[in-house]
Amino acid sequence: MSWWLTSRRLPLTLVVTLLTWLVIATVGGSAVPVPQFGGAGRAAVPLALLVSVLPAVAVAAGRARAIGLEAVAVRPVGRADALVLLLVPVSAAAVGLAVHLLLADPAAARISAQALRNLVLHLGLAACARPLLGRQAAVLAPVLYAFVSAAFGLGPGGHPHRWAWPAAGPADPVALAGAVAVLAAGLLVELRQDRPRRHPVA
Repeated sequence: MSWWLTSRRLPLTLVVTLLTWLVIATVGGSAVPVPQFGGAGRAAVPLALLVSVLPAVAVAAGRARAIGLEAVAVRPVGRADALVLLLVPVSAAAVGLAVHLLLADPAAARISAQALRNLVLHLGLAACARPLLGRQAAVLAPVLYAFVSAAFGLGPGGHPHRWAWPAAGPADPVALAGAVAVLAAGLLVELRQDRPRRHPVA
């Protein structure tokens, strides 16, 4: 499946994931001032909230480069794409854990956990958006959600709105359950590629 590796750019995706999580695990807690339109006025958003979407964008961009061979592929392409949705967050978690063991910084560990939950959410969102918006537009879905959550997701007192899961704290059970559910839906979307295709009888 060399054509699959070429179209998905998996090595590049893993490099993006590695570099992004090195940034998140080391300086992800750095505050980025973002104007707020959700009631908070102005707030400092952690850098990790903004950059955790990058690996999901890399995956979605590779997925957008799907080629015609997939329509007649014998190998289970859907399983391979679903595996990528699991491989990327596992790789990010491994990097975050390694940095945490080296730095032993509890605050950085919380930021990394929050970013990992958001990455899971963004991966699932991009996969779910593809059948609805098309392969190209699906790349923008997690970016727009991350931006809207950063700019509109904080209410009075800096408390995140219930819909703004990326802005929720790392221990928020609703955001965590939602992220896992969206990723599960994305996995199902990918696995549907392997369903037998019906060809009309001549």
